[in-house]
Amino acid sequence: MKNIFVLGGSGFLGKHIVEELIKDDVDIHCLLNKTPLSVESSKIKTTYSPLSQFNWKSLEADLPDVIVHSARTSGKNKQERTEFSQYNAIANQRLIDWLSGLSKPPLLIFVSGTLVYGSHGTKIMDETAAPVPCSFQKQYFEAEKPIYEALKNNKVPIIITRPAWIYGKDSWLQAFYLSPAEKQARIPLYGKGKNLMNLIHVQDCAAKIVKLISAGKSGEIYNLYTHKAIEQKEFVDLLSGILNKPIQRIPSLWIKIRYEKAVQEAFSFSLNLNTIHQDTFIGLDPYYPDLKEGLETVIRN
Repeated sequence: MKNIFVLGGSGFLGKHIVEELIKDDVDIHCLLNKTPLSVESSKIKTTYSPLSQFNWKSLEADLPDVIVHSARTSGKNKQERTEFSQYNAIANQRLIDWLSGLSKPPLLIFVSGTLVYGSHGTKIMDETAAPVPCSFQKQYFEAEKPIYEALKNNKVPIIITRPAWIYGKDSWLQAFYLSPAEKQARIPLYGKGKNLMNLIHVQDCAAKIVKLISAGKSGEIYNLYTHKAIEQKEFVDLLSGILNKPIQRIPSLWIKIRYEKAVQEAFSFSLNLNTIHQDTFIGLDPYYPDLKEGLETVIRN
């Protein structure tokens, strides 16, 4: 029976990773900061500690087979993200230093994001592309560097995942589309709407990450998405049809004024995502292969 150590098991994505792991014949140990788990199982052990202060040596008596790292302290603005990225970088370096000192370190599966590639219009991009972080990822990538560099140097066994736009309850979908639609009775279309988006439901993202425990290859990066790229305009058209509400175009400059430059960059960010690992997920059927069905489920809940 595998022993899986999950960082951030009560977060937006982490709680779904835990739910997927419960279905497998594994022991689960979750490191939590403050928020408790939303699920209960006799398979789960929990420890509360900030990531930067956790005593990694405490795991050596019963070393996990795999560490799934979906923990990240984010921020409400650039200043907070910059501060937290420094905090997260130190925490991630401590983890890499501990792993490097083990004779047989566990596999580390780290969750990043596709904003790390930067915006590339309609150009097809796969895992071989170099990082050119944009938007929020400009700060987040600084925190990820110890893990990214350790993967590139083959220092310890690492897999990096880069999910596309993860939609689900309490995600960007709620904050930037559903809540404004409820308040204004219109679906916002940010900018011209020509930017390409790949999407994946949070349950499907979690299932792919768990699949990598058995099917992933150390030293590789995996782009995670379900649906081929569509223009933001197509995405908003889907929401408009589901909610039966008209569309209202929101100028790009308004986004920058109302929120900040990073949000403006995120909603003009265009990426036509591909992967060199098509065969890795053969046999894993998505929960939501149809985007409209997935969106309807989120809206219903």
